[in-house]
Amino acid sequence: MTQPLPWEKNAAVSVPPAPEPVPLDAYTAPAAPEPELVPLDIYDAPAPAPKPAKPIVDIDSLNPAQREAVLTTEGPLLVLAGAGSGKTRVLTFRIAHMLGDLGVKPWQILAITFTNKAAAEMRERLAALIPSGTRGMWVCTFHAMCVRMLREDADLLGYTGQFTIYDDDDSKRMVRDIMQALGIEQKQFPINMIRSKISSAKNAMIGPEDMLKSADSPNDKKAAQVYLELERRLRPYLEKSCREHGLSMMFFMLTNIIEESTRLMCYGESADMLVEDAFGRVPKAGTIWLKGVVSRKKQLIPAFIDAISKEAGGGV
Repeated sequence: MTQPLPWEKNAAVSVPPAPEPVPLDAYTAPAAPEPELVPLDIYDAPAPAPKPAKPIVDIDSLNPAQREAVLTTEGPLLVLAGAGSGKTRVLTFRIAHMLGDLGVKPWQILAITFTNKAAAEMRERLAALIPSGTRGMWVCTFHAMCVRMLREDADLLGYTGQFTIYDDDDSKRMVRDIMQALGIEQKQFPINMIRSKISSAKNAMIGPEDMLKSADSPNDKKAAQVYLELERRLRPYLEKSCREHGLSMMFFMLTNIIEESTRLMCYGESADMLVEDAFGRVPKAGTIWLKGVVSRKKQLIPAFIDAISKEAGGGV
């Protein structure tokens, strides 16, 4: 008997059940949680305070008293200390601290000394502490400060800023030359004594002729002689300038700004007469003191113009 082939058998085949239908929303991703609302005023809140910056100027090398002086920057401050105690060191560190740590501008600082050497030393120390922060700062002597102010504002007094100031060495040299020419012995009559007496006479508005007349001691007499020669040496300059510029008159002002007075030297045929008409006084030996007169442009020239105008009958 022939056996049926496997595929010819009517064997029952198990069929797996059909999968259950899956709802469409089963593949939808779950919704993300809603973000937390941030109040709008959170951006207006103050920023956290920054950490204090490290000071540019290191003052740890100073002792407590010096450190206190350096850090005291509000109001006046007086430092009383002996020689070699570090006063210049305190001053330079105080300036450097104000520039580097407090934001003070260099041109807001004026540092005054008595000598050029001290001023130069202070500038060197400041440059070492603040290499690029001292431009525009005034570090100078009293005299240098006053000269700078005069040069900047000389026009207010009727002058230009191109004036020359004789320093102490120039003055000594000129007085020494005159004393030698007059045969005045410097050992018997010290040059500083002669200069001091001449300076006192000028401050008191006393001319060399009057000083010579009132001299009651050998020292006063010799000083008056030197004083007279000092002004006599200015005469050739006036004469030469008149000739070179074709002028009929010339006036030379020696002004004491502190005393607010001027010693006016006159040269020319009608110079004395013009001064008399302008100021009501006659010059003596071509020289006159004018108290209260310090400006060429605002005082001297207007007085001369008025005098000339009156002499000309109202027209210049």
